[in-house]
Amino acid sequence: MGEVQGVGFRAYVVRAASLTGVSGEVWNRRDRGVEMVVSHPDADALDAFEARIPNGPGLVMKVIVETDPGPDRVGGFLVGPTR
Repeated sequence: MGEVQGVGFRAYVVRAASLTGVSGEVWNRRDRGVEMVVSHPDADALDAFEARIPNGPGLVMKVIVETDPGPDRVGGFLVGPTR
């Protein structure tokens, strides 16, 4: 949570995903937050991705990580529509 809309944050997330090899999707929320789902079989890759998030453009005030036992997302990283 924080002020991250309109500053290139989602594009930053896509670059961070590419550098760390994670797959997933990022989107703006109607409450001005940003949400994402990421996946990678290696926990170290996920940790490396998560460590990059607070360093992106804008003011990231809080990063909430929730584990999801769902299927791995394959096929890169997408920027989704506002939800």
